[in-house]
Parts: sequence; C-alpha cells; structure tokens
Amino acid sequence: MSAQPEPVPDSWRARQRAAFVVARPYVLLGVLPALLWASLLVATADRGAVAYDFHHFFYPQARELIEGRVPATAYPPLATLFYVPFASLPSDLADWVVTATMIGCAAATLVVLGVKDWRCYGAAALWPPVYGAVQTANLSLVLTLAVAVMWRLRTRALPAGALVALMVALKLFLWPLAGWLLVTRRWRAAAVTVGFGVVASVAAWAVVGLGGITDFPALVRGNVQDNDLKPYTLVAVLQQIGAPAAVAYGVCWAVGAAVVGGAVRFARRSQEAESLALFLSAALIVSPIVWEHYLALLLVPVALARPRLSGLWWVPLPLWLVPQVDASLPQKALFFAVALVTVSGVITTQRFAPGLARPRDPLAGT
Repeated sequence: MSAQPEPVPDSWRARQRAAFVVARPYVLLGVLPALLWASLLVATADRGAVAYDFHHFFYPQARELIEGRVPATAYPPLATLFYVPFASLPSDLADWVVTATMIGCAAATLVVLGVKDWRCYGAAALWPPVYGAVQTANLSLVLTLAVAVMWRLRTRALPAGALVALMVALKLFLWPLAGWLLVTRRWRAAAVTVGFGVVASVAAWAVVGLGGITDFPALVRGNVQDNDLKPYTLVAVLQQIGAPAAVAYGVCWAVGAAVVGGAVRFARRSQEAESLALFLSAALIVSPIVWEHYLALLLVPVALARPRLSGLWWVPLPLWLVPQVDASLPQKALFFAVALVTVSGVITTQRFAPGLARPRDPLAGT
C-alpha cells in the first residue's frame, strides 16, 4: 500500500490573503466610517459648525417661540415646533443632542425597512448626503425616517395619510407624496392627508401666531431669491448655462411631469417601490431649493431595492467631491449624475425586500 502524500500546508501569503478577505468589510464598512465621522465631527466642532442649520436658524427661532415671540421664518411653523424641545436646552448641548438624534434617524430608517445586513449601515454612513444632513441637523433625515415609516404602514390609511401630511407640513416640497397615495389607489389615506394636513397646519400656525401667515409667502419667495443659483436644482443649472428663467422653470416642470408619468405607470403595474422612488425624484426635481443632504431621502428606495450590500450602495460616494453650497456647474452636473444613476439602479432592480410589498406585488418575492 502506497504512502499517502503529506498535505501541503497553506503558505503564509495564502493565509494573509484569506485574512484580508475576512477583514476587508470590517475595515471598509466598520472602522473607516467610524474614523471618518469622528474626524469630521471634531473638525466641524473646531470651526463651530456642529448642527449648523439648527444652531444658526432653528434654535434661535424656536427660542423666540419659547419666549413668546413670533419667529420670522421661511420654514413652515411645524418645523419650528419640532425643534422646540431641543431649544429648551443650552445651545451647545442642544447642538450635540440634535446631532445624535439625526444619526439615530438615519439608523432607524434602515431598521424600519428591515435591513439586516450590517454592511449597509456602514455604507450609508459613508454617504455624503447622510453626513451633510447630520452636520446641518436639518430635517432631511427626519423626513427620510418618516418616508420609511409611511412605506411600512402604507396599507393603513390613518397613519400613512397622517405621515404624508406631517411631512408636507414640515417641508412643502414633499407634496408629490400625496400623489403617490392617489396613484396607488389609497383613497382613504389621501383623504387623511388632506384633512390632517389642514388641521396640523392650522394648529401649528395657531401656536406660532396666526399673524405670521400673511408674511409667510413673502418669506418663502425671499428665501428662494436669496439663494438664487446656489441650490442643486435643474432651474439653477439651466439659468447658469444661459436659459431664461421662464424657460428653465418650464423645462423643470416638464421633466417633473415626465417623471410622475413614469411613476404612474409603475403604480398601475403594482410596482409601488419604484413608483415611490420616482415620486421622491419628482419632489426633488420641482423643488425650488435642493441641497446635497436632500439626497438622504434616497436611502429609502435604495434600502428597498437592495436590503443587502450591493454596488448600488456605493453610487452616492462621489458626492464627497461636491460642496453642500456654492457648487460649480460641473459639481452640479456630478450631483445630478449621481442622483440619476441611483434612481435608475433602484427602478431597474427586481430584488426588492420581501414582505414589504403587497402580496400581489411582484417585488414581494417568494
């Protein structure tokens, strides 16, 4: 009987490669995001930019409300009321508490949508819009979480309709979501949105001061005019390349209508997640002001399309090359390209999270 050859031991290089493969996701999606956020937050703290929008706008306005005055703001009154609990704290402490709250909103969005792959949380932490939304402590991540909860509760008319109403009352540009309820034949939810929205808005104005209603439209127009060509909007881009304002707005609304048309077609085929992605896109297209952190809203369709890590989660990373404000024309072009590729990746995939769609929805899986 011939002797069996002795097994050849693994080489050191092979073991090194194997260890690298095992460690790579923990380094890229665990260690790297933690180090990145720690360094960025320290840097923003050093230059006094923690929770920038909250510190410079929402905190003072909420303090005015607490002290019995009517704040002059271009934001709906419900937005001011949202920040009142934070404004009851000392300013520096409030900055960090609201920052932690926004981080929690980002993580809770993925939890609500049933994302169990820890790597997706690390990838989301690397998204520039997510960091921008945390650093400004604006409402973007609050709205993102609200969209996720609305999706999860979309078969229940009262909470779904009320959530859409609250989102619109917080940020007017999300009004197309009411259209999503209509095209998916959620008539009662749409009725709740209208009724609850009116009640919530009137109640918020009553608390803030009904006298502010007459000044509000002028303040909104002034905010749009003051920002001029700074936002990441199609109107701003077209005007920067020489188009008259009327033409720019016409093209913007035509593109928005085309996107809504696509969303309606998906809704008729019971592909509700794709339809939602396009309605969110339409909201961003026709909004008169869009900042980089608004794209944090795309966490919802991306998480629905790819609840496990895939290339789609990496698409927003080039946005580290664009600033939050005062972007050049090429930087705005990159912004639009990233948004387009992300949404295109969402609507072309057929692997949406099982159990989140209606039983008749082909995206529900088996």
